[in-house]
Amino acid sequence: MNLTGITIPGNLPPDVHERVVEMARRRAIICANPEVGPLATEAVRLTEAINRLIDPHRLLDTKRHRRARERMAERRALGVAPKGKHGENGYANYGCRCDECRAGKAQAHRRRARQRERREPPEHGLSGYNNYHCRCDVCCAAKASYMREYVHRRAASP
Repeated sequence: MNLTGITIPGNLPPDVHERVVEMARRRAIICANPEVGPLATEAVRLTEAINRLIDPHRLLDTKRHRRARERMAERRALGVAPKGKHGENGYANYGCRCDECRAGKAQAHRRRARQRERREPPEHGLSGYNNYHCRCDVCCAAKASYMREYVHRRAASP
């Protein structure tokens, strides 16, 4: 199904499908309005909401990907990592929450935090906001300016 440039996959669960179709119809009404300027932000918001609902269901449907999804579901169903797979990977890949996996995850989190601390101070602006999570006035103003331009670009595109 295609509603004004949004292709809705057929493998969506019924409740998600209904929500996506309703949002796509509202977006189509907004985009059909000749004075879309004031409503552009709403159209972009709806498009992003639709994409957030659809994305998890856009999985590749090759035999290899199906098998990988099945194996991951089997691992998660166990709830415990196999022998030799405990630690950070057991926590993330197997959903294991044993003491060893929790400790591995915490250690990895601390390691990444130390790496962030050792980085040079950010160059303030959009990259400081995005890459270093800096929220000073300069970085916030740069992000706000970028988002305003982004919304106008998205509204102007077909």
